[in-house]
Amino acid sequence: MGTAMEDLTHITYPSYRSFSTTLNTESILLFMSSVARTNLEVELLQREGKLGQAAAASAGKKDCFLPLLHVLSLHSKVLSLTSPYPDLWNHITGVPSGEDSTSLSLYEKHVPLLLKDPLSILIQFVLTLSHTIGTEHLDFVIQMLYNLVYVQALTYISCKFSSDERDAWRRLGRQCLATSLDGLLSNIISWLSRSPLFEEIDSSHTLPAICQSVWSPQSVEQTVQEFCLPFLRIASLLKCHLFEMEVPALQANQSEFSLLASFLHLGPPAGSESASDGKSKALSCSCVRWVIEEPHTLVRAWCLHITDFVVANRIEAKNLLQLNPNWQRPHLMKLPKRYYQIFQMFRSAKCSECTCVPKDPAICLTCGQFLCFRETCCAHNSTYESVAHSIACGAGTGMFLLVNSSLVVVIRGPRATLWGSVYLDEHGEEDRDLKRGKPLFLSTARYNLLESQWLSHGFDHACKRWVFHRDEL
Repeated sequence: MGTAMEDLTHITYPSYRSFSTTLNTESILLFMSSVARTNLEVELLQREGKLGQAAAASAGKKDCFLPLLHVLSLHSKVLSLTSPYPDLWNHITGVPSGEDSTSLSLYEKHVPLLLKDPLSILIQFVLTLSHTIGTEHLDFVIQMLYNLVYVQALTYISCKFSSDERDAWRRLGRQCLATSLDGLLSNIISWLSRSPLFEEIDSSHTLPAICQSVWSPQSVEQTVQEFCLPFLRIASLLKCHLFEMEVPALQANQSEFSLLASFLHLGPPAGSESASDGKSKALSCSCVRWVIEEPHTLVRAWCLHITDFVVANRIEAKNLLQLNPNWQRPHLMKLPKRYYQIFQMFRSAKCSECTCVPKDPAICLTCGQFLCFRETCCAHNSTYESVAHSIACGAGTGMFLLVNSSLVVVIRGPRATLWGSVYLDEHGEEDRDLKRGKPLFLSTARYNLLESQWLSHGFDHACKRWVFHRDEL
């Protein structure tokens, strides 16, 4: 296990494994959790970003993820002298663990809980828990973190409201139960109104009120579910790996949210009084289960911590609270159908770094940056520009279209390979180095294959002829 951890550390570039200037417990645990999180996100990508569909091609990766998780878990426990999580857990649940614990107190030096990433917290909890935990233990941890995600979703929505809509929802919630969606949203708006947060948001609105969308109860519920889905997906994947389970297939007229909520056993136990009351609630609200008698006290403490942060950092708070956790699927640059358009545009273009026309120009297919390929003019610390860009843009993986040859070069860590061309002539053949001068057209099938290998980290298996580039590309 020690050798495996050394390999993981050495293969990761320093800029991606060092999150602070000093080596501390939080920095170590953050690196460990980022490795696990990356693997889970990649698997989700291979499942087309959704769960509950037909068996995915990536299902076989379970066999290698669980050993990886054991390695990360062991080193998380060994390298972290003291666990930083008891107070955090108390603050999430509202239940003090001891006489000296004050879970509802505000931690001035800590990031407000409503700004934390619940998925990162979940993975860090799992890495530091005993490997003998049962499904009921994991379900309980996920339940407590879902409560946090739910409140984050309502906070996000309150920031999207106009001033008039906030007033309307605040009045509407006063007539509802404090634990219902309307009641909790009303309280959150009231608590956050004590800070200049909404003033800052309203002042940045440029559209007139008549052009803004109106939030109905249905649109609020839909937005809450969409906000919570990224958390539910990764939490479900983690549960599948830990207990060798699989998410059931979606049934007719069943939403992905309800499927994952059922799989994770969110909400009050069946047959309980709370479960009976939940039948009349919105679906997202019925999945909430508090372990304290007055949950509004806990949510109020979370909101007060945010208001203190807003007073000191208005712009940052506004931007962070309006971030949507739903990310677009990564994709490569959109290329023109005819190759001559690329050739004419870039063959005489100047590099923005050295302001010269490159002898061998290249285009990054991930971000579109124009680069000098295999030239010393833009080298820094003996590392040529394309290699340095592959580290900054793709953590060591980069795909570059060579303008003068139509070929794609893949850089993967210390190695590189010629992948081939995504532009073919009318007979489906490559024209390497453009020697034949025939018109070339974009091959959608090849470009999709390149993108698929990039998303699945499959270059090591798909490409056979690798060379060590010695940082000279």
